[in-house]
Amino acid sequence: MTYCVDSDVMGRIAHVKIPSGVLASVQREIAYTEININVRKLYIVPINSTDQTDMDFLRDIEADLAGGKLLLDISTVQQIDTLHALGMELIKRSQINLSKLTSENVVLIGAEKDLDSSDAMVNFPRVSLDSPDEYDSFNRRPSGVEQDAVDGIINTREYSSLGDTFKDENYVQNNANRRG
Repeated sequence: MTYCVDSDVMGRIAHVKIPSGVLASVQREIAYTEININVRKLYIVPINSTDQTDMDFLRDIEADLAGGKLLLDISTVQQIDTLHALGMELIKRSQINLSKLTSENVVLIGAEKDLDSSDAMVNFPRVSLDSPDEYDSFNRRPSGVEQDAVDGIINTREYSSLGDTFKDENYVQNNANRRG
């Protein structure tokens, strides 16, 4: 389901010969998704308004955006500057209308408003690339005990998990003399 049909898109670019393999339906789906992404904080998507004017407005935005993207695809392949300019104009027009919708200068009176704020974007923790965890253990020098464990001087199984306290004092003293 989209807000327009292929003939709406092709009506925007009727004077342009479309090469085989370039489909308006692909660009329509992309435009449909872009519209829904932009309005999903305001309205329940997909929008199914009871007001025909609302649906006509959405149809025009989608048809302009899809037609502009289609012209950009064609102009890139055929390197025709006038098609590129026309495509950019259609995209600009669709973006202006979409911004009117998202800024609520234009309100879809027959569409269901999204009043549930629980679907707001979750702020995931950011990875700083300095430390993979909450402890400062990445890119730091190991402690003496850690280095001794790596070097095989200390048997780490003898340590308590509650704070690196060694249970056999004689073993610690003997290994300290060996390093010293």
